[in-house]
Amino acid sequence: MTTSPGGARRLAAAAGALALALTLASCAPDAGPEQDPPNTPLADPDRWGPDSTGNGLWLQTGDGVIDEIVTAIRKAGPVQYTGAFTEMITPEDANIDPHQGRTLAVDYRGERGAFAAALTAGDVHLDLVMAEGRVYARGNAAYAERTGVPAFAKGYVCTTSADAVLSGWEPLLDPALLVETLLSGSEEVAVMEPQADAPTTKVVIGGSEAPIGTLTVAATGAPLPSDFLAGDVSGDGRFAFSGWGQAVEITAPTELSQPCD
Repeated sequence: MTTSPGGARRLAAAAGALALALTLASCAPDAGPEQDPPNTPLADPDRWGPDSTGNGLWLQTGDGVIDEIVTAIRKAGPVQYTGAFTEMITPEDANIDPHQGRTLAVDYRGERGAFAAALTAGDVHLDLVMAEGRVYARGNAAYAERTGVPAFAKGYVCTTSADAVLSGWEPLLDPALLVETLLSGSEEVAVMEPQADAPTTKVVIGGSEAPIGTLTVAATGAPLPSDFLAGDVSGDGRFAFSGWGQAVEITAPTELSQPCD
């Protein structure tokens, strides 16, 4: 995977030797998302008056945009999201065509400290549940082999030492950190001014002339995300968010191959 000095940011990793860098903020001028954002000019702050509607996110740029979105996410509570990133391998040998590499995927519901998630990185798959201060992990044979713990492939393993299991996957298991990672690192982050009464607007990553990604957020109330789409020479990614603030019931699994005590 290539990494540009203008904005590569890591999205994830995997257990043991598996590490997957997510670089979604390159400055390549010919790269762009599958769907380009509308050619809407950035907002003029002088147009913001007492009769204006919406949350005004488009009046900010750069770190201000990211901070406001991340703060909204931290206050929102539970969420459900799914997503995947497929890396693109560009061989050093010019005679070999670029080709797709590993795929990193997540299916998450809950909030920090109480969640259930299914994670995939290449040939490794892992199911995680965090409930009542304990972490339960169940993996496929590849995960059990990588970690050297056969019990992972036989059922859920309970542990009170969450860091050892969660650390490699952490960006995918924290909604605010995930979105912050997706947005951070680009030389330009700006928000398009929505049409009147539009429910959403676009956060454009990489500049309006040659964007490499967009994050759709609410244009009124808290600027909570609903969809992320990006692609450049390093790969393609997409994440969808729903159910912000809606309670999610998370219970500890009962199919244990290694109990807590």
